Amino acid sequence: MAVAIAMSVGLRLGSAQATPLGSWCVGLERLFGASWSTRSFEREYEGWSDSRRTTFSLLGSGAPKGGFSSPRLGVDYVSESGLSGGAAVGVDAMARDSSYAGSDDDPNAVAFLLAPRLGYFVQPLPWLGVWPRLGVTYLGRTRGDDQLALSLDMPISFLVADERVGLMLVPYLDAVFPEDRKKAAEHGVLASVGMFF
Repeated sequence: MAVAIAMSVGLRLGSAQATPLGSWCVGLERLFGASWSTRSFEREYEGWSDSRRTTFSLLGSGAPKGGFSSPRLGVDYVSESGLSGGAAVGVDAMARDSSYAGSDDDPNAVAFLLAPRLGYFVQPLPWLGVWPRLGVTYLGRTRGDDQLALSLDMPISFLVADERVGLMLVPYLDAVFPEDRKKAAEHGVLASVGMFF
């Protein structure tokens, strides 16, 4: 759909006139796609218990349970050598009805995240970029249970508009740093869009 919109306003597939190297990139990230999460809890006398969830999202992730696939705004600088540094910020919220009035069952939840990262942008073809990035993601929630994860993503960018717009398919992995008797990870493939200037 994004390709059709870009072509309808006169954008064309990449040319050799410009390059994302030596540019800033502002992106709307993790807008829609699929993600899979796993949470493990160690219970006394019972061993480990696993919980798995598959999510297909459009501009949201289900903040109370997940959050790492939340949409975000990213800003990165890509040097002439291809090395990059930047960060992303995001907010995700969910409201639901609840018939239970227990103290732990707040039907509204908000998650916010901050994700600094370093990467390396490679452009094997004028219209194609591959951008592995490694960083950490802090995920905070109004319902508690804040988490810190090691984050790896690799946007595959289809460059249009004289290589100034990247339509990105983004495989990612967020591995939560283990806490006392808890482990969690989330991975998936989500779509993003970025503008280089």
